[in-house]
Amino acid sequence: MFLKLLKLPDDIPPVPPLLPTSTSPYSPRKKLPLHKLIRLLSSSQNPPPSLSSSLSNHLSSHPSSLLQPNGVGWLPLHLAAYHSLPYPYWCLVVDSCPPPVLSACLRARTPTGGRNVYHFLARFCADVRVWDLLVPLEPRPVLDEGDDGLTPLGRARVNRKG
Repeated sequence: MFLKLLKLPDDIPPVPPLLPTSTSPYSPRKKLPLHKLIRLLSSSQNPPPSLSSSLSNHLSSHPSSLLQPNGVGWLPLHLAAYHSLPYPYWCLVVDSCPPPVLSACLRARTPTGGRNVYHFLARFCADVRVWDLLVPLEPRPVLDEGDDGLTPLGRARVNRKG
């Protein structure tokens, strides 16, 4: 199934790692609004509906906020995968975000470890529906190796998820 999805044109440029700089306005202690919202949604057993509508409203009015790294260079979707954001919120992100922005987020690598969103999904997310939702939108990063030489599939195998 994935082999059919991985045939993409070669003219799509790769996204370089997002490196925090000394002039970056983001410090590791400063939490950006979208980063904070994703952590709240990920950690709550039954988040109030207002959080869900806040996510939708924020992404509709500020889709480029998905491209803002925090102080250590992580995008909101890196955090979403790391904190196992529940599937319904991933659907909200996909529905609220322009495809080019979403594609760039899925291809972006962390400055430390060189991992993309799929690496974090392979390690921390047990819901296969998230993979079914995201891979058709941007399949190429499924084959990317992190700095440790592992692809997301390799990461899942190391962590015994599949």
